[in-house]
Amino acid sequence: MIQLRKYQNNIAIQAAYKLVAFGCCYLSMECRTGKTITALSAADNFDAQSVLFITKLKAIPSIKADYEALKPVNFQLDVINYESAHKAKGKYDLVIIDEAHSLGAYPKPSKRTHEIKTICEGLPCICPAHHHRKVTANYITNSGYVHPLRGRNTRLSTSGQRSM
Repeated sequence: MIQLRKYQNNIAIQAAYKLVAFGCCYLSMECRTGKTITALSAADNFDAQSVLFITKLKAIPSIKADYEALKPVNFQLDVINYESAHKAKGKYDLVIIDEAHSLGAYPKPSKRTHEIKTICEGLPCICPAHHHRKVTANYITNSGYVHPLRGRNTRLSTSGQRSM
C-alpha cells in the first residue's frame, strides 16, 4: 500500500468533506504533486463503492497502477477515456474527471462535455487539474468561474442543497 504525503492526505480528507457538503470538488494542484492518487484517496475517504474515472487514453495505465498501489478498501474502479465515455454503463456513486478544465468551451459546450455531464447527473464529482496556485481542494463559488459541468455561481442554499 502506498503512503500518501501529508499534504495529499490533508487534501483527500478535505475533498471528501466537500463532496458531502457540495457534491463537487475541484483539486487545484500543481503538476507532479500527485493529483491522481489524491483523488483516488478522496474517493476512498468518501466511502464510494463504485468509481468511474474519466481521463485521456494515454493516462489509463498510470491511473490503474496508482489504484493498485493505493489498494483502496472501499471501492471498485472503472477507468475510461474521454472518447469512450458514452460507453460507461455501470452504476457509479462517484465520478472523477481528470483535467476537467479541458471540457470548457465558450460559448457552446462540446458534444463530449454534454456526454460527460449526462454521466455525472446527480453524482458527486472530483475534478483534479493542474494549477499554478496554492495546492488545495476547492469548491468554486461566486467567483465568476464557470465550471463546464456545474455551471456558473453554484452555491449552497440554506437547506444544504446545491442551487444555481
